[in-house]
Amino acid sequence: MIPKYQSVGVAIATLLTEWLVTMVQLYMVRRDFGFKTILSQSTHYWLAGMIMFMITITIEQMFSPTIIHTGVIAIIGGAVYIGILLGMRDSVLMGV
Repeated sequence: MIPKYQSVGVAIATLLTEWLVTMVQLYMVRRDFGFKTILSQSTHYWLAGMIMFMITITIEQMFSPTIIHTGVIAIIGGAVYIGILLGMRDSVLMGV
């Protein structure tokens, strides 16, 4: 897949691998944590992630595809994500 599709193949392979790792981890802790518990405790992160995604996609359209612009977008995305979690008074982030 990677030699044929190059960077898109790498992105797809990475996404599938991360998904598989997450599913294995959920399976391994299924007796310790219920799926509903995990889902309810992660709503802040899902919401912050979706908002960050929308903002970074919008910003991306303003820049040309260079390594510097990619770094700037990543820094902005990280700041937005952390800012949203701080605004929501996330217990994990506030405890750090």
